[in-house]
Amino acid sequence: MQAATRRKVYPGREYDYLFPPAMNRDKTVVENATLEDTVSFIHKVVGRTLSQTSRIAQKLSGPTVYDTCKNIWHFVYNNVAYQKDAEGLEQIRSPSRTWADRKTGVDCDCYSTFISSILSNLHIPHSLRITKYQRDHFQHIYPVVNDRGKMIIIDCVTDHFNYEVPFSEKKDIVMDLQYLDGLQGVGERGNDLVFDGNIGELGAAAKKKKKKGFFKKVLSKINKINPATILLRNGVLAAMKLNLFKVASRIKYAYLSPEEAVKRGIIKDKFDKLVKVREKLESIFETAGVIPRI
Repeated sequence: MQAATRRKVYPGREYDYLFPPAMNRDKTVVENATLEDTVSFIHKVVGRTLSQTSRIAQKLSGPTVYDTCKNIWHFVYNNVAYQKDAEGLEQIRSPSRTWADRKTGVDCDCYSTFISSILSNLHIPHSLRITKYQRDHFQHIYPVVNDRGKMIIIDCVTDHFNYEVPFSEKKDIVMDLQYLDGLQGVGERGNDLVFDGNIGELGAAAKKKKKKGFFKKVLSKINKINPATILLRNGVLAAMKLNLFKVASRIKYAYLSPEEAVKRGIIKDKFDKLVKVREKLESIFETAGVIPRI
């Protein structure tokens, strides 16, 4: 699905100050990707780049969810041109890169990333809808908002707000706002959740060394932890990356079954990483002789 004609957009210079400068690396190019693959990348990009739309989000916030969605649609439609990606090639831009490329145009997946980022900053629950049009594969993607049982369509490829082209099949993938907010900035190195620093080493070393004196030192360090703060003293980098003050509300997703995680719209690779984080934390707590209550 694509726009019937190419439209002119406003210069938009008065909004430049609301976006950070775009970097050349702010665009991910994926060859031979399906729309399902694209949704996974969108989750990653939105989770990493929420700060890029924090200021424009406040500008577009309206008195109601409907008004806010309408403001977002008009802003994107009038300021960011549409340009379909080459066949078999998907480009996932960060919001700041989309803004920088607004005159040459971006595809529906970049629209969706940009809009999802704004909605996430405003804590508006939403999904990404992928659709088919009499073909055997999904062809289009756009955000939808369930506002008290009424769906609001934010498809900036079409020429009308709250309108969607009739489809032959659809699938909605929930953008989990709490999950995204909790993991913003995590894994900048290849989007991996990396454990390093004092506690990561502590957990690994404690398994290898069994000398009594060593365990006394370990337990001595652990006993200095203030249990009211949850944040382990000397703080593991991973703990800080996970925003451990709210760890219970984040890591709980790792206790879901894979099937339940899919139902809740959590992308498989992110779920797998959360499970690894949970297992690592459990290992650390077990070594410390503490039973974590998540």
